[in-house]
Amino acid sequence: LTIMRTIEINMKISQIKASIKSRLEYKKELTETQLQRLKICSVCPYNSANKDVKTLKEVFMIYLNKIVDRILGVYGNSEDICTKCGCNLEHKSTQTEEDLKCPLKKWK
Repeated sequence: LTIMRTIEINMKISQIKASIKSRLEYKKELTETQLQRLKICSVCPYNSANKDVKTLKEVFMIYLNKIVDRILGVYGNSEDICTKCGCNLEHKSTQTEEDLKCPLKKWK
């Protein structure tokens, strides 16, 4: 493997771990930070809720997120995803590591 490919694989593994961790630590009541981030997402064109027509990949990611939620027994307030990275917005809004936050760098 090339160095770049190894880095990409490690980043994906990190994203998967963060996705599972955010679900395991999920609380129905959202923090102030989450609410601020989700407000930003609510007007973003990459929010699945803002797209009239979704690609096959976007539909797949919505259902994949639903499956992961059900497997882990997590039922959030929203099924909306970021179509840029494929993450459930509510779960993604809990991320603290810079490389796991909004891929468009819209959050503080």
